[in-house]
Amino acid sequence: MLPEPTDIMIELQSKTPARIAAQIGEYRRIAIEALGKIDAEGTVVRTLKGDVIQHPAIKVHADATKAEAALLEKWARRWA
Repeated sequence: MLPEPTDIMIELQSKTPARIAAQIGEYRRIAIEALGKIDAEGTVVRTLKGDVIQHPAIKVHADATKAEAALLEKWARRWA
């Protein structure tokens, strides 16, 4: 069973340097903000030329999530 998010944050704050915890939090904020844009604007947008493309926030969300996961994995190994 996965721990509740609050348990994860308590663990993170107690065992991780403040700058790393802040960086993880910033990646989380960026990912959530990107999801909000996708929800509001849809998964596709039009370019100035009128072409339909994937919303750029999808890549932003993916990149932020990957960066957050990489930091969590790195620090989780140190907790063990």
